[in-house]
Amino acid sequence: KASPSILENGWEARREQCVDSLSPGLSLSPGLSSSNEVCRIFRSYTGAAHWLDSNTDVFLFGQGSIQTTFLVESNRKCGGLSSPGVAARETAQALKTLAQAARGVAASTSDPAAAHAMLDSARDVMEGSAMLIQEAKQALIAPGDAESQQRLAQVAKAVSHSLNNCVNCLPGQKDVDVALKSIGESSKKLLVDSLPPSTKPFQEAQSELNQAAADLNQSAGEVVHATRGQSGELAAASGKFSEDFDEFLDAGIEMAGQAQVSTKEDQIQVIGNLKNISMASSKLLLAAKSLSVDPGAPNAKNLLAAAARAVTESINQLITLCTQQAPGQKECDNALRELETVKGMLDNPNEPVSDLSYFDCIESVMENSKVLGESMAGISQNAKIGDLPAFGECVGIASKALCGLTEAAAQAAYLVGISDPNSQAGHQGLVDPIQFARANQAIQMACQNLVDPGSSPSQVLSAATIVAKHTSALCNACRIASSKTANPVAKRHFVQSAKEVANSTANLVKTIKALDGDFSEDNRNKCRVATAPLIEAVENLTAFASNPEFVSIPAQISSEGSQAQEPILVSAKTMLESSSYLIRTARSLAINPKDPPTWSVLAGHSHTVSDSIKSLITSIRDKAPGQRECDYSIDGINRCIRDIEQASLAAVSQSLATRDDISVEALQEQLTSVVQEIGHLIDPIATAARGEAAQLGHKVTQLASYFEPLILAAVGVASKILDHQQQMTVLDQTKTLAESALQMLYAAKEGGGNPKAQHTHDAITEAAQLMKEAVDDIMVTLNEAASEVGLVGGMVDAIAEAMSKLDEGTPPEPKGTFVDYQTTVVKYSKAIAVTAQEMMTKSVTNPEELGGLASQMTSDYGHLALQGQMAAATAEPEEVCQQAESWVPPGRWAFRHTPSVESVRPGRLTPRAEHTLASSSCLAHPPHSIGRAKYGIYLAPSEKGLGSLLL
Repeated sequence: KASPSILENGWEARREQCVDSLSPGLSLSPGLSSSNEVCRIFRSYTGAAHWLDSNTDVFLFGQGSIQTTFLVESNRKCGGLSSPGVAARETAQALKTLAQAARGVAASTSDPAAAHAMLDSARDVMEGSAMLIQEAKQALIAPGDAESQQRLAQVAKAVSHSLNNCVNCLPGQKDVDVALKSIGESSKKLLVDSLPPSTKPFQEAQSELNQAAADLNQSAGEVVHATRGQSGELAAASGKFSEDFDEFLDAGIEMAGQAQVSTKEDQIQVIGNLKNISMASSKLLLAAKSLSVDPGAPNAKNLLAAAARAVTESINQLITLCTQQAPGQKECDNALRELETVKGMLDNPNEPVSDLSYFDCIESVMENSKVLGESMAGISQNAKIGDLPAFGECVGIASKALCGLTEAAAQAAYLVGISDPNSQAGHQGLVDPIQFARANQAIQMACQNLVDPGSSPSQVLSAATIVAKHTSALCNACRIASSKTANPVAKRHFVQSAKEVANSTANLVKTIKALDGDFSEDNRNKCRVATAPLIEAVENLTAFASNPEFVSIPAQISSEGSQAQEPILVSAKTMLESSSYLIRTARSLAINPKDPPTWSVLAGHSHTVSDSIKSLITSIRDKAPGQRECDYSIDGINRCIRDIEQASLAAVSQSLATRDDISVEALQEQLTSVVQEIGHLIDPIATAARGEAAQLGHKVTQLASYFEPLILAAVGVASKILDHQQQMTVLDQTKTLAESALQMLYAAKEGGGNPKAQHTHDAITEAAQLMKEAVDDIMVTLNEAASEVGLVGGMVDAIAEAMSKLDEGTPPEPKGTFVDYQTTVVKYSKAIAVTAQEMMTKSVTNPEELGGLASQMTSDYGHLALQGQMAAATAEPEEVCQQAESWVPPGRWAFRHTPSVESVRPGRLTPRAEHTLASSSCLAHPPHSIGRAKYGIYLAPSEKGLGSLLL
């Protein structure tokens, strides 16, 4: 290792050699200087302050994400991007935080070796980060230099490795690694061709296996619970889990050697189930480790719950295969383990547990409650008559129904929580970093089994299958991510990473085939060499997938949202608890059905289960997202309508008080802005009312919040207008808009976001159309009034807004064909051309009419932008859309020409106005290079200008 002084001198020398012509945004010198300073301060640290370590994990993962972003941005120096410089400064800032956190962890640990390891690993991260910035700086200077790019990638890999080491030094992490290693060592007991015969009686071996299964399942629950506590709790829980796993594995191997399962096929099944439990246990610890390191990671909680359920299911499969009990007994035990596992779903449900909508949750609860009721009746009836096989079947059905009820309740509670206006819904990311990390771990474990000298042919085949499965999943994930991202660098990186993984997998498969034909030492060495490129490619891809640009954003549920969840969660927890008691009681009755007191207890538990399910259904229906917000919004808009009616009466009686505290221009600007914002919410509310219940409350609350300022601005504008007819027009149109919004809210409340309530969708569509017409009417009036006094800012903003919508993701769902939208585009294009020509004429003959024409052009361009977007969505083939999307919208020509109205006054036309209006003739006769619109729709009105794409 180079000494710190040598490193510092090298960095300083390279900084002096940097090219001065780098743009400020690309300059990495500030980040490099800060990184070097942090390194020096950290190395000079000798004391120790007692810092809490609870946030260190977040700093470490944040640092890793920033480093990944920095590496990506350093490779995309094209078009003068400023991202590399920003990422360098963020890296330096993250290093400062990391230094403090690392010192805090070192100070708070009582183990000197652990403290030194923490400081050493953090120092490696900082020195490597400084080198990374320096290499990125050289890469920016010479972007085509392959050697520079290779050095950059090598340094980035070293930093990633240092970050992993730093994470592993956190309290509790090393204990989890020890537990994982222990499970791996214990699992080597399964790497034998045949098992020795058991030395214990069958009943004793069976009893020990059942007890070990119960202990392991309980330990799995403790691991899940420990991730929400202190680091020491996870360390203890993971240690106990590994011990229980070792005991369970011994009990399973003992059972596999029993005479009852002594056939080769039975032993292979038992060994296969034990391997599945080993894999599920490792995944559980990995998921727990990931969640404890980064509690805010998207979907981490669900992945941990799924891993715990996988452990339980694997245990149940082995118990079902190996044990011989009275019929119905093991079904009851399996059901109790399953219910214990799914109970964790109801603890703080701040992540979606399924893809069910709110109304799907209601249907799922109804269906599962019906199945549960039938199975509970079957449990009672079959226990009474002694039909134990049917009894066991009913218990299994009841368990599955209870799990379905719990999942639906947890999903409904999540949707209720995020539907609160104060909550923030999560957003799905481009990739799932945890999926990549788990695939990485599985591939590494499989590669270890491949090169293990003790691996049998069947184990090699199993490892090869695991590698093929996970590499295929990674390549598919890269393909999907590449198709979704708009970042060209990320798109290429995903494609290239998928190629590297696929190629290295293909090479490994060739060596595995050779090894399968001849298990020689030479073939095993070739296989070992072939695994290295695959592991490296997967590690690089996993690091790239951790880029914060790609990850999901978890939901943030407000305290009000949490309170709204409580009735659902309480009912679901009561249901699970009483169902567990019911199954335990039924288990006793299956053995001794002639016990009247036990039958009385069973009836009591059954009644409690029924009541809790009824309460659950009622709570879910009462807490339907958006209904309460719709009621509040309806009341608010009704008050606004009464206010505007009072203002109208005052205007009729010529007693409307004039507002002197603000100018008419400011009032018109306020009113225009509010009306535009209301118009932007019409389609989102209609969409939410038809099928997005979780968004309905947010949207209607946002809509209602605009009506009080709408009324204030409208009454203020009316009070400034001297003409009585214009006064009444503004007030009447404002009232019409409020009434149409009220109708929209009633329709939205009726629809409720239920996609299956088709009978309400027509009313929603009609109300939305009426509201759009009301917005258009008042905007025309406002634009005309504004242009008469030389104000066109609102129209310019409207055109800018229409242009910006062309770049906003997915357009509304098309309801027509490409030809329909093509015809409409042609119509509006010609209308804009006619208006532009007429404006040039009127500027000389009737300047007072320019306001109305400018307003008309603004309205036509807004319609044109929307229709053009729909035309692009329905155009075929795909290449046409891709070519069209690269063209520039000419709305900016309207920007250049609309302000000409500002210079025109009745009876006066300035030279500037003459020049500007004359230049607007380009709209009527555009050059070939400027007549194109976004998505390839020509806005030029001439027949030739409509272009080859449309025709």
